[in-house]
This record gives sequence, C-alpha cells and structure tokens, in this order.
Amino acid sequence: MVTDWPTTMMKDVRSAEGELRRLENEQWASRGHCQEYGSLTPSIDRGRLWGLPRRDKLQLERRSIELLVVSLSPSRRARRAHGVMM
Repeated sequence: MVTDWPTTMMKDVRSAEGELRRLENEQWASRGHCQEYGSLTPSIDRGRLWGLPRRDKLQLERRSIELLVVSLSPSRRARRAHGVMM
C-alpha cells in the first residue's frame, strides 16, 4: 500500500517510545505493517501462517479485527458504530 503519509525515522528507542505514547494518548491503534520492510515481515506471513491460502488469511484477519473492536473502550466502539473513526 503506497501512501503519501509523512515518514519519521526514530533516532533511538527513547524517541520511538515517546512517539508511541503520543499516538496512544491520541487514541491511535496499530496492528502492524502490510509489507516486508527490511528484515521485518508482516505477522500474517510468519510462522504457522506462512503459506496459508489468501482466503484463510483473510478469515483470520477478519477475526483479528473483530477482537480488536471488542477490545476498544465503549466510547470508541460507539464512535465506530456511528462511522466516526479517530
């Protein structure tokens, strides 16, 4: 997926932790990355999941999304139900 979102390279672990805390405070949620980046491979393509047919991976992804939504705070679920994504 190509986006025009700005990229910020973190210079050390402390700055990365600070940025993740800032995003968490702003109610951002991260579920990983969609493509290989350097030596990083998306979790859906690692371990037991490597080599699974696309249909099976999509079913697992759907269940994962449902679990994420259930884990969100009630107010965030309510906003999502009304089409407001934050």
